[in-house]
Amino acid sequence: MEFAPSKFKLWIYSIQPLLKFRPNTGRFWMDIINILLLAVIQMAVLPTFFGQYVYVDLMTPWIVTSIILQPFLYGAGLAVIAAIILENHSTAPAGMYIAILWVICVTINLIRSNFSWRLMLPWLATYAATTIWVLGFETLVIYVTRGTNVFEPIFVLSWIARFFICMAFGMYLCRKRYSSLINETEL
Repeated sequence: MEFAPSKFKLWIYSIQPLLKFRPNTGRFWMDIINILLLAVIQMAVLPTFFGQYVYVDLMTPWIVTSIILQPFLYGAGLAVIAAIILENHSTAPAGMYIAILWVICVTINLIRSNFSWRLMLPWLATYAATTIWVLGFETLVIYVTRGTNVFEPIFVLSWIARFFICMAFGMYLCRKRYSSLINETEL
């Protein structure tokens, strides 16, 4: 007597390709669900581990990776959705994250055909530039609203930690698995 898999196992096998938590799934609706899950992790789970001093930014490298790997409108749509999520959670002025991510999206779209994304250096430089861009805007907003406490040592150390955590997460996202997905002639 042969063993036949149950309907439940067949269903699990059929949805298994959809259950990949990565920036580029190939399905827009699945990417939106992944962004929502990432927002829950970033805004609800990680603050319990790191406390109030280190804000862990996972959304920026995730969106940068999505913008690089996908066509402009697809990446821009995901960036707008991520910006709206970040806007709803922050106390920053209205439209700040939309403006930040729009500039990142347009800049990456203009320069991505000039880089060889099979190497790690363009990824590192892109993550560094976008993280500095986001941190710069947020620091400017905090400086304007709260004053000079931006330059306190604990604040500077938290920004440095945030920068390196963001860079590490970005480099984790772009590890070798994307080198085979990128067709540089289509960029």
